[in-house]
Amino acid sequence: MVRTPSKSLKPSFWRRVAVASLLTTLVVLGVDAVDQPAWAAPPSAKSYYVTGYSTTWAYNEGCALGTQDKNTAGTQKHVAVLDFGKLYLSSSGTWMVGMFTGTDVSLASARVMAEQFVKGYWICTEADLSSTVYVAMGTNNCTGTITSSAGAAMAAQAYTGWNNVQNNGWSQGFVIGANDFESWVGSNCTPVSASAARAWIDGYNGATNKVFFVNYGGADGCPTASVPSSGGCNSVFPAETIWRVSWSGLAYPLPEIYTTSGTQASQWKYLSLYSYLNHGSKFTFKGVMTQSGACAQSGGCSGTNNSASTGWSQLNTAVNSDSRTATTPDGPTDIRWK
Repeated sequence: MVRTPSKSLKPSFWRRVAVASLLTTLVVLGVDAVDQPAWAAPPSAKSYYVTGYSTTWAYNEGCALGTQDKNTAGTQKHVAVLDFGKLYLSSSGTWMVGMFTGTDVSLASARVMAEQFVKGYWICTEADLSSTVYVAMGTNNCTGTITSSAGAAMAAQAYTGWNNVQNNGWSQGFVIGANDFESWVGSNCTPVSASAARAWIDGYNGATNKVFFVNYGGADGCPTASVPSSGGCNSVFPAETIWRVSWSGLAYPLPEIYTTSGTQASQWKYLSLYSYLNHGSKFTFKGVMTQSGACAQSGGCSGTNNSASTGWSQLNTAVNSDSRTATTPDGPTDIRWK
């Protein structure tokens, strides 16, 4: 069933008002959020490390998620990340993404893949007119060009993609920007300085006032039982920088909640409390990211293979243990290789 644009319903991506009102009422009545019954994790989406350019693949994956939502009761709200690896400026002046295997393509081409994912989703949701997907063009800060110009380039393509899908009437999907801001150092990652990361997000925020952004990185070194200081967590990415790339301007956190022990969920609870105490507002989480799919493909990764539902439940439990950080994360997304 192919729908006409007039049948679609443009959703709002802002706050979950009903949940916020409930939590506020509980706090006023003196009911501790941690005492409330556990909430079931929302259905998850799939995210991908992209290993080759294919608009057909992107359309089909969007259609698969749309079909899932069509057959699931209620309204679903997803973020699906297409992780293209590094973003860099070529010698000819073209912004390129590195891919994980295969030939590098332009950032504009990556945007077209995101648009096709949205198209497939919109068509295949059929009678479900309210569920939504935000398709994020993801890069990272391990390699490539990490400057304010790079952030602005991402914002420009996200803005173009956002407008293109709406102009085509694919109103249940949106193209957004994303970055995997990491602070760990390993064989495949040598992250840039905190100042470069801040320049990147400032470039993004300065180039658009419309298209939000998600940080799907980690919080390495942050405490799991206390609020970090502004310079705490680690020397590469102190807490204030993690806050900046996750919650300033148009940025939202979509944190990695990989650890089965729940340590990463605790880190992000205290980062949200850091934001509340130092910047006046707790985090609104655009979901959580897990990696059970990628782990299964690679033969396993003991201790960091949370399922999507487990990762979501860990974060939901952690943030709702304190009324100052209480919120309901959006649905989880689990990353794997394309």
